[in-house]
Amino acid sequence: MSISIMRTFPLRGKSCLHLQVASLHWPLLQLFRHGNRTPDSVQEMYPNDPYLIETYYPTGLGQLTNAGKIREFNIGTSLRQRYSRFLSELHSGLEVSTFRHIYNLYFGLSTEEEWGFSLPDWTQPIWPRKVTAVAIHEYYVQMANDRMWKLASGHLLRKILHDTETKIAQLSKGCKIHLYSAHENNVVQLLILLGVFWPHIPCYGAHVILEVHHIEEEFGIKVFYQNWEVEHPELLQIPGCDVFCPLDQFRELFSKYMPEDDECGY
Repeated sequence: MSISIMRTFPLRGKSCLHLQVASLHWPLLQLFRHGNRTPDSVQEMYPNDPYLIETYYPTGLGQLTNAGKIREFNIGTSLRQRYSRFLSELHSGLEVSTFRHIYNLYFGLSTEEEWGFSLPDWTQPIWPRKVTAVAIHEYYVQMANDRMWKLASGHLLRKILHDTETKIAQLSKGCKIHLYSAHENNVVQLLILLGVFWPHIPCYGAHVILEVHHIEEEFGIKVFYQNWEVEHPELLQIPGCDVFCPLDQFRELFSKYMPEDDECGY
């Protein structure tokens, strides 16, 4: 089957190519008709139409033909030419409107870099420092208020307290250690909830440790964090408590962040 492609008309006149960029301002709107297509539906055909059968159209009904795709491509080419001084020459193809967009971009770029891929030239002025700084803001969005603290990490802290109290009541029984595998944002959420987070993105294998100690006839918790910047985990101090935080004081500090059963979907 042969396809005839209509020649698109070139832009006419200097006014089409040379804009007053200084006065051109966002937002920019262009409305265009789609390219060549197959019949949209049987409603566009007549009862005795010899080409009524959909299989006559390899792409299906209402779909762009190759000619239509080329026509739309030509629209993009002409717009690129017309607005070349208005639009940036460097474009990732990502519309950035939230911290989440940069957060996702950070992990895409960092993973590609880890695999030894050369990053595009447009990343050089912003990678890694600027992208990392913006991506970290997403953690604060995820933990923007007390309720989000409760829903994001309060359930885990509630379980940690429950397991701790159960173990204290039955010292000779039960598990000696509980391990949880999660994502880096879960690690950050717990650090934020505990009040010991500083702006950074946890590396692979970074982990928070909550140890239960028995000192001078009192049970309490010590918090450690290992981000592999040093050999051994770093001992952290929870605001409002000593590095050894008595269990009763720990519970009092964080009780308001413990979700109720109905908030956990129980």
